[in-house]
Amino acid sequence: MLPHALLAAVIGPFVGCAAAQTIQSGWYGVAGASTSSFTFVDAAGTSFVQTIGSGVGGTISPGTSQSILHLPNDPDVFLIGGFGFVGEARLTSATTVTYTVLTNGIGAASQMSRDGVGNLWIADSWVGQVRRVAPNGTVTDMSIGPQPWGNGLNAGVYEPATGDFVAGGNGALFRLVAATTVAVPLVAGLGGSVSAVDVDPCTGELLAAVLAPANRLVLVDANSNVKDLITPGAITGPNGIAVDHDGNFVTGDQNGDLWVVDRLTGVPTRVAVAAVGGTVTGVAATRLVGDGQACAFGSPCGPGAALPWLRSSGPYRVGATVTTRSVNHQPGAFGSAILGLAALPQPFNLDPLLGTAGCLQYVDTLAVATVFADPAGVMVFPLGVTASMGGLTVFLQHLALDGAGLADVTVSNGLALSF
Repeated sequence: MLPHALLAAVIGPFVGCAAAQTIQSGWYGVAGASTSSFTFVDAAGTSFVQTIGSGVGGTISPGTSQSILHLPNDPDVFLIGGFGFVGEARLTSATTVTYTVLTNGIGAASQMSRDGVGNLWIADSWVGQVRRVAPNGTVTDMSIGPQPWGNGLNAGVYEPATGDFVAGGNGALFRLVAATTVAVPLVAGLGGSVSAVDVDPCTGELLAAVLAPANRLVLVDANSNVKDLITPGAITGPNGIAVDHDGNFVTGDQNGDLWVVDRLTGVPTRVAVAAVGGTVTGVAATRLVGDGQACAFGSPCGPGAALPWLRSSGPYRVGATVTTRSVNHQPGAFGSAILGLAALPQPFNLDPLLGTAGCLQYVDTLAVATVFADPAGVMVFPLGVTASMGGLTVFLQHLALDGAGLADVTVSNGLALSF
């Protein structure tokens, strides 16, 4: 049945109806240091500033916002947190919003995340502790007493796989292990205050945004090795970090701009200018219930810098059509889209067969479709997501003959598309 599901997707993709709510998959929420508003940014990069009322229910500052979180199960809701408050901003249209205070029982919600049962986990920079807010508004201190971050708690995220909380401080990350009350150091020497922490849904690794002077976005692996996701300094004052459903990294900057960083190349693109007035203090990537996730992996092979980078655009849900595109082909080049339900345990080296350099097959092939590059050298393959593909992860790779001989074959990186 599964091969038929894939072949049906190759032969007859279809598009499902859009949901009725205002917020759609793949949009962004942006918080600034505001006492009265937040912003969402749609797929076209248009910013919609939402006024939510003077003071936003806060008791300190008064109520200046610091963080934002989207609720997939209630997609027109953003939670806004800041000095002395967490509140619910519910959109009733693209230009209207109702606002309700959820709690004033905190100091400063510098970053918020949710666990699997609806609790909010908050890095409370005012009191320097990790706090949990239950759905009924009850606030519980999860860290107690002196902590290794001192007075420098700036960010943090609940880690679903472990139940731990990973906190960000002055140039460092700390882990509050589940059922303990005192954190332990995890990574130091990041070069600036950590403005946000997240968990990469593609790898399970940690992500962090680091302010000046380092101006970094970093990934921290399971062995606490640190890797830069952008060239340090490419974004000034990166504040907030999230991963969108296409697998790319999202952050804001000190000028109020919103950026998306390509997972494959680390190249940042400014998608909204002055999304908020002043400094961005938090970002969120929107998702709907039923959304999956795209994760690019591996490396393409091709001549020089003209690599066939393969990317996709969602949403990744039953009834939608996922579009995959690889670039830098010869116009009209003949190619194939290779699909499978698993990645090869070890990538297969194609070089001895083709005479190429650095070409690897990542996908355990189950179905193959013919594709031709368009006049711009882009190879497009639409994948219709049928009901029988729900809950599956489909692996995909593009292969093209970009010349006259086997040595001219180019092979893209891989994609893992979860539905």
